[in-house]
Amino acid sequence: MRDAGREESERVASLADVAARLKTVLEKTDQSAVALRTAGDLAQEAADRFGAAGVGSAHEYEFSQVVGRWTDAVEGTSALLALVSTIRAQIEQLLRVLVAEGPRHKPMNDQPAKPPQASTAPPP
Repeated sequence: MRDAGREESERVASLADVAARLKTVLEKTDQSAVALRTAGDLAQEAADRFGAAGVGSAHEYEFSQVVGRWTDAVEGTSALLALVSTIRAQIEQLLRVLVAEGPRHKPMNDQPAKPPQASTAPPP
């Protein structure tokens, strides 16, 4: 049988471990956001330069097709950034809940056991 105090400390340690891992995930989320912003900026720059290069060209249609693909990439990175932001908010909320619940945990039965009562009923 396990000691209730020991179970409590193991549970708190477990919550602390989960919180530490969530903080690491938040760091990775931030790194992903930076990379996505950079990718979006570079895709926009490529679209702008490629579009300018194709103006007046005999292959202007083909250039516009490539610019359209780069524009799709810009929109895609923007959508991914929005998703990363939503995920980050959900992780932060979960982290707040885990941290708040940790120290407030109480054993399920905090009432002392009642001693057995003597029966006053006649035996059967």
